[in-house]
Amino acid sequence: YDGRQAGMYHLKEAMGHFTLKQYAGHSHKPQSREGQTFRSGYASMVSWMEAMDISSFLENQTVVPVCYGGVFLTTYSQIANPPPGVWKRLEESLSRDDNIEEGHYAERSWAALLSTPLTLQQELDALRRAHLVEDKSWFRGMILGPLIETTTAPLPEAKPSVAPSAT
Repeated sequence: YDGRQAGMYHLKEAMGHFTLKQYAGHSHKPQSREGQTFRSGYASMVSWMEAMDISSFLENQTVVPVCYGGVFLTTYSQIANPPPGVWKRLEESLSRDDNIEEGHYAERSWAALLSTPLTLQQELDALRRAHLVEDKSWFRGMILGPLIETTTAPLPEAKPSVAPSAT
């Protein structure tokens, strides 16, 4: 990402300011099939997290994991871990329509909700490796590592493969 090592960890406070004023997936369709707009009624992700009661669950964390794309593994104990009512509120929020702003907030919340919380040492390690924290809207709060070194050295020539001889 931008020549830097992108990480799965985000600063929770910075990520909370994430919002999408518009989304290319909806640019051709300002309203959904049910007349719903893409934009939620929340000022930012942190407002949505407070309404879902996710922010209280993450209140003691500075660094949280994020899994873009929504493909991850979890355990039953992690599903049962968030405060009562979180899953019902998420269901209600996300059932407003398909491809809505709340879906992008949820995408950034799944890993923090469904992972074992980071220890203080893990948070400190992530912060020590940080060279930059992304402030652009889409990846707001992402902890970026050092620049990735690239080489311009030519690749070695490929040797022709020799087929085994039949005997």
